[in-house]
Amino acid sequence: MTTNVKLNSSEISLLWNDRHSNDLTSTMLSQFLQHVENPVIEQLLQAAKSNCDNQLTKLTHLYKAEGLPVSESLQAELHDHTSKLYSDQFYLFYLNNIAKFSMQTYSLALSNAYRHDIRHLMHQALNKSIVLHDQVVKAMAETGELIRPPAIEPPASISYVQIATFVDRWTNDRRLMTALEISNFFSNIQNNVLGRSLLIGFSQVAHDTEVRYYFIKGRDIAEKHLKIFRAFLDDHHLPTPETWDCEATSSTKPPFTDKLMITHILYLSATSISNYGLAISSEAQKDTITAYTRLAAEVMKFAQEGTKLMIKRNWYEQPPVGPDRNRFAKR
Repeated sequence: MTTNVKLNSSEISLLWNDRHSNDLTSTMLSQFLQHVENPVIEQLLQAAKSNCDNQLTKLTHLYKAEGLPVSESLQAELHDHTSKLYSDQFYLFYLNNIAKFSMQTYSLALSNAYRHDIRHLMHQALNKSIVLHDQVVKAMAETGELIRPPAIEPPASISYVQIATFVDRWTNDRRLMTALEISNFFSNIQNNVLGRSLLIGFSQVAHDTEVRYYFIKGRDIAEKHLKIFRAFLDDHHLPTPETWDCEATSSTKPPFTDKLMITHILYLSATSISNYGLAISSEAQKDTITAYTRLAAEVMKFAQEGTKLMIKRNWYEQPPVGPDRNRFAKR
C-alpha cells in the first residue's frame, strides 16, 4: 500500500532498529545452520531465519520507497567453514529468547506506528514471532528442555496489605515475595544465562585483545547478576532454575568477526536494561527495586564501554537523529 504520509520519528526509529535486529539475527542463524545436527532444531532455525529474511526484504523495499539509506548487511561479518561454537541445545535456547524478544519488540513497535503500512508490517511480524515462539516452546517441552518458573500456591481469597513496611522491608527482614517478583527474577535469570553463554563463546574466539577482555568482563557481570537473582529466590526458599547445559564448545576458531560479536552484545545489553527497567516499574518492594536499579546501572556502563570500543574502530553506525537547529542557526 502506498501513502503520501511521511514517516515520523517513531516510525523511522523502529524501522532502523528492526532492520539491524533482523540482519543480526539472520546472520547468527546462518552460522548455526552450518552446524546444527538435530533435524527438529534445524527446521526451527530455518523458520526463524526465513522470518528474518522476509522481514528484511520488506524493509529494503520500504527503505528504497522512502529514500532511506540501507546499511551493509552483517552477513559479510560471518566466517564460513568453522568449527561448531555452540551446542544444538543452545540453538534452541537462543531461538526461545529471540522469539520472546521479537514479540516484545513488535508489540511496542505496533503501539508506536501510525501509518497503516507500517502498522501492517509490524502486525505481520508479530504474528510470525508468536507462531515461532509456540513452535519452540513445544519442541523444548517435548525434548525436556523447557524449564518453568517456580510454582506457588494460588491465593485462596482476596486480601489487602495492612502495614506500610510492605514496600520498605529489606531481604533480611523476611517478607513474602510476590508472584510478579518471582516471575521477573526467573525471566532475568534466563536472559543472563543466554548472555553468559554467548560471552563465553565470544571470549574464546575474539581476535582483538581489547574486545576479548570486554567479553570476559561481560561474562563475569552476567555471572554476578545470576548469583544475585538466584540468591533472592534462595532466601525465600524458592527453587532456582536449573543451569542449562548450553555453554560454548571448546572451539577457538572464530565463526564471526569481532564487529558482529560486539554488536550482538550491545543488543543484549539494551534488552537487559529494558527488562530491568520493566521490573523496576512493576515492583513494589524497596529491596528489589534497589537491586534492579544498581544492576541496570552496571549494564549501562558496560554498554557504554562497548559503544566506545565500536566507535574507536569505526564500527558504530549513526542512528537516525533529529535536525541540528543550532547548526542551522549558525550557518
